[in-house]
Amino acid sequence: MKQENYPKASTEVLEILNCLSKSDIEKIPQELMEFLEEIKDNNYNYKITIQDIRNHFSRSNFIRRNKGYISCYF
Repeated sequence: MKQENYPKASTEVLEILNCLSKSDIEKIPQELMEFLEEIKDNNYNYKITIQDIRNHFSRSNFIRRNKGYISCYF
């Protein structure tokens, strides 16, 4: 992934994590969460719902590499 995609990828991962339960999010190292928050693209508007994740994960407008990042944790 090109380095300029990291902020957008971080934004997408954080949005997906917002769909999870608090207990699941607490399993993710705090350092990683802080890193994602630090590098996210505040101007990139990415919204996803839990229903989108369930029904359209493979077809969603989601940076491909993020699927790997997410699968590492769940």
